[in-house]
Amino acid sequence: SDPETSGTEVASTNQITEAVLCDPKVGATVTFQPTLIRPAPPLHTSDDEVLWLNPSENTFLPEWDASMCISNSAGVEVRKLMAKAFKGPLVLQQQQQVLGELEKDPKLVYHMGLTPNKLPDLVENNPLIAIEVLLKLMSSNQIAE
Repeated sequence: SDPETSGTEVASTNQITEAVLCDPKVGATVTFQPTLIRPAPPLHTSDDEVLWLNPSENTFLPEWDASMCISNSAGVEVRKLMAKAFKGPLVLQQQQQVLGELEKDPKLVYHMGLTPNKLPDLVENNPLIAIEVLLKLMSSNQIAE
C-alpha cells in the first residue's frame, strides 16, 4: 500500500467523521420522522372502561384510616374483664358487657384466657359467665381440653 494514499484516506475519513458529528445539517443531529401512512385509530370507548382524570387543582390531601393498626378492642376489653372474673365477682354492667361480646362473636370464647385451672374460680365468682362460656364451648372439640 502506498503511504501517500493511506494518509489521504485517513484525512478524508477524519473529515467525513467530523462532518457527520459536528455539522448541524448533516448526520447525527438531523432526525427523520416517518410519515403516517394512515390516520391514527380512534380511542376505544367502553362502558366498563375507567376514565382517565386530569385534576386541575393541586390540593391533594392524604386520607387516613383511623381504624388502621388498632387491635380488636372488644377482645382486649373482654380479656381484661375475664382476668377480673377469675379473681372476683364482676359488676352487673361488666357481666353484661362480657355476655354481649360473646353473643356478638362466639369465637371470642377461645381467646379469653380460660384454662381448666381457672374454670373453678370462674364458676365460683361469676356463674352466669361460666355457664355461657361452657355453652359456647360445648359445640367445639376444645371442651375436652
